[in-house]
Amino acid sequence: MVGQGRRRDRDQRLLHRKFHRRARTAGWASVDRLPVTFKLLHSRTVEPHSLEGDSGSIYLWVEALDEGNRPSGVPRAYRLPYSGSLAEKTDKAASEIGRRACPGRPRRRFGSGEGGLLDAAREFITPNA
Repeated sequence: MVGQGRRRDRDQRLLHRKFHRRARTAGWASVDRLPVTFKLLHSRTVEPHSLEGDSGSIYLWVEALDEGNRPSGVPRAYRLPYSGSLAEKTDKAASEIGRRACPGRPRRRFGSGEGGLLDAAREFITPNA
């Protein structure tokens, strides 16, 4: 009887440790393989940083698509190792998402492209009549 109580206590401690270890990683990007077909919701590219020893990463938020090309409704984050070509493809796909975000609505232009942030702010706040 005494051995069973110790075993039960040990099992409870083990379960407690497993639960808390898993809870610490909840919400982190997965390093699993991407689904075969998916809809890209958002991305973030973290460039490599040689001084800090960071090799860089590309984060993708995606929804898997089924055979009928319908999204699963369950978005998931993935972390991929950085590469220049993948970063370019990701950037191109992200800009496509931005263009499709508000179809039919004209995109606002901020500033003249000459780099005058103050002028751009003034133009946005006090537009010409």
